[in-house]
This record gives sequence, C-alpha cells and structure tokens, in this order.
Amino acid sequence: MCDSINCGFSNIDEIVGGFQASGLVVIGSRPGKGKSTFAKQIALNVAVDNQTPTMFFSPAESGMRFAIDLLCLECDRTQSWMEDHPDMVDEVTKDATERFSCAPLFIDDTPDLKIEDFLFKAKKMVKAKGIRLIIIDYVQFLRGPQPFRTNGTREEEMDCVAKSLKKAAEELKIPIIVLSQLQRGPDRPKMDDISDSKELKELADVIILMHNGIGWDKIDGQIIGEFIIAKNTHGNIGTVELTCDLEQGKFYEEIISDGVTMKAFRITPKRIRRSNGQVLTPEMSVVVSTNLSNPFNNGAKEVAEAYMRIYGFDYKRSCCCKTDFDCVLLG
Repeated sequence: MCDSINCGFSNIDEIVGGFQASGLVVIGSRPGKGKSTFAKQIALNVAVDNQTPTMFFSPAESGMRFAIDLLCLECDRTQSWMEDHPDMVDEVTKDATERFSCAPLFIDDTPDLKIEDFLFKAKKMVKAKGIRLIIIDYVQFLRGPQPFRTNGTREEEMDCVAKSLKKAAEELKIPIIVLSQLQRGPDRPKMDDISDSKELKELADVIILMHNGIGWDKIDGQIIGEFIIAKNTHGNIGTVELTCDLEQGKFYEEIISDGVTMKAFRITPKRIRRSNGQVLTPEMSVVVSTNLSNPFNNGAKEVAEAYMRIYGFDYKRSCCCKTDFDCVLLG
C-alpha cells in the first residue's frame, strides 16, 4: 500500500508531502468559505482522476445534493446553469457520468452520524472495497459515544470524537480528512480557531486553514486566497495560493511563467498527430494556459474551447476565466 495520498493540488502536495497513511488531516475555515467544495474536489482528484478508492461521509448534505455538486464541479457548470439549460444537461454531463460510473467513490449521507457507526462503516468499507482515503464533511456533525451525548459537555464530546478518528486512522492505516468549522472573526485564521475541540488540533498530523477574509485579491469574478498549512508533523509548513471562481466556488491552481500569472486548462486529447509528428493519446496531459495580467483581450474560455475544437481535443476541464488568452501548449 502506498504511504501517502496526493490531494491533486500540486503546490499543497509539495509542501505537505501527501497525506500520510495513519494520518489525521484537518481542513478548517469559517462558515460558507468553500471547504466543502474543496473537499469534493479532493475526492474527484483522488477517486475519479486517480482511481483511488475513497469514502466520503456527508452527514450535513444528502447524497443527491452531493452528487449534483460533484457533477457540476466535474462539468465546470453551476447548478443554476443546469436548471436553466435542461435540454443540454445530458450532453454536457455525459462524459462526467461515465467517469463517475467507473470511479471507486463511495458516499454515506447518514445524518447525525454517531462515531461508533462511523467506525463500523469505515472498517467494513476498508476491508470490502479497499478504501485508501476517508473524508468527513464535517467533524462537528459527528456525535460522540452515548455518555458524552447525554451527560458530557460539547467540548468533551468532540474531544472523544477526535481521539476516535485518530485511532481509526492508525488502525486502518489510511489518511482521514476531516473538515472543521473555525470560530468567526475578521483576522487571519489560526489553529486556536478550531471549534469545540482542543484535542482535534493536538492530534491532527496536518492542519490546513482556508483564509478568505481581509487580504484576498479579487480579479474579474475570481479570488486569490490562502491555504495555510499551519501544522505538518511529517513535512514543511507554509502558505499556498489558489484561485477560486466566485460563481461556481471552484478552486484552481495557477502557473507562474516568467513572472506572469497563468491559469491552467487541463485537457484530455483525442488520438491526433501534432505537426512535429508527436502522437497525442487520451492518457497524455496537455495544458492550455491563460494570461491573467494582460487587460487588453477578453474571452479566454471561448478562445480555448474554439482552439480545442479545431485541433480535436476533448474538453474535460476549464476555468471560468474572463481575461485574455495565450495559446500555450505544454506537452
């Protein structure tokens, strides 16, 4: 079994060194700041793109709602777009639906999930399906054992949950990612802002804090924000910037080329031959990037889609960028 799982965001993976087996990972943000979407993108990267068996516990959201969110993320569409274009939904979602049908991604949407039920299900799925990553959205929706549910304080209950999660990660020898609410406030988040449990921040191997308060830069409907790796027992700490599309709430990485910020489009090509004789197959990765700093041109997304159609590329992912377009291919 591999010792670590990459989350699919290369800059975070480089600092963290991948999520280690037996590790407890906490991703925290204040309410409504995108941690659920970020966790779903990790699930897509791990289970759909890399075919790594993943279990996602979603006690705060129904399975149907969860599936719709995943479909929208994979197709780069919002739910409102889907509702406004019912005649196009089947065509737009066809490839994503096929990919999902083959992906080892398992969802549990049991509400008010008790920690003992989580442990039973997790052990069963690791044995039956070879699960190598568990994600929980979010930890405050888990309930502790019966004595704490009725007689203990909320902090005592959540401390017991944290200890159980860490023990489960060690016994199952897989990383467990838990999302956590942070206390509200205007300042840059810190580990002490993790709500309800001191044990959670003590037991966590990795803590990533999402910052979207004061200090974020807004660019044409996008936000450049910080992912603060505040704790990492097996590697470095630091800060990573990701771009968030405000309409969809989806996160993207950036490419820095000669001091110019570039936004990456990841494309899967059909089997075609380039002018230099190189044959592109569906297994090869191609990047079309867009220059975020030049204000003189518009329509990056439309130009990228047109370019892909002309040269026979299958459109798999794009950012919703509205700035200028540099036709750059990195083979």
